[in-house]
Amino acid sequence: MDPSLRWIPRVTVPLRAGDCTFHSGYTGHMALPNRTDEARLAHVVIYMDEATHYSGTEHVVTDPLGLAVGDRLDGDAFPRPWA
Repeated sequence: MDPSLRWIPRVTVPLRAGDCTFHSGYTGHMALPNRTDEARLAHVVIYMDEATHYSGTEHVVTDPLGLAVGDRLDGDAFPRPWA
């Protein structure tokens, strides 16, 4: 969606069924359409500072949580792996 990505060289990484990739959330990436009847699963881990607060920006993770601007991102949806 970022027009500036149009001019950056692309790298193709072929993956087989069951393979996975790890990359930064800032990495422009895409996949071809899933043409099977099976769901394509994704697991996403986003690390952030423990003092992060909700900004009000729409996001698939925070939208259903009923957060108010300034609420701390805490609780079951935001586990602390070291706690």
